[in-house]
Amino acid sequence: MTNATLNVPPRTSAFSSIWTDDAPKAINSETSSQNLTPVWKESIRFRRATIRITNEGMKPQWIQPVFAQVEKLAQLEANWDSYGALPLSEKAAMLAIRLLANVLSRDSIPPAVIPTNLGGLQLEWHRVGCDFEIKLSPDGKTGYFFEDSRNGIIKESEDVRDLDLLRTFVKQVS
Repeated sequence: MTNATLNVPPRTSAFSSIWTDDAPKAINSETSSQNLTPVWKESIRFRRATIRITNEGMKPQWIQPVFAQVEKLAQLEANWDSYGALPLSEKAAMLAIRLLANVLSRDSIPPAVIPTNLGGLQLEWHRVGCDFEIKLSPDGKTGYFFEDSRNGIIKESEDVRDLDLLRTFVKQVS
């Protein structure tokens, strides 16, 4: 799989705020000050930091399973595979959450979250004759692979700047 940098700016995310412990918190109450919309929060604990997300409205169905998988992987120590693998990078986890927030809908099927030996993450969907994988490296490089065995389509790219294309692939595996 080839790689490229995916630039998903934090403030264009579908979430109100995503931050680590050293960044300012955007929403601190349980309801929005504008109305009575519920506010939900999730977090992923790393060895030295915590990634926190706060947002208004209905919590997406994919959030809980993805966060549970990432938090489990965040606890992996160096050499977790006995071949010298690096622990999960906070940057790769943050990029994965931002990417998913911009690509998945509230009812999307969550991906399997797999650690890479270089400290990154691979997000995978294998359903209905289709395979879709997004690889996120600790340095922000991103690549994808899509195969639809029903009609022989195979696409692989190092250029993942087109979030609409990724949304199309997610819809095909849902």
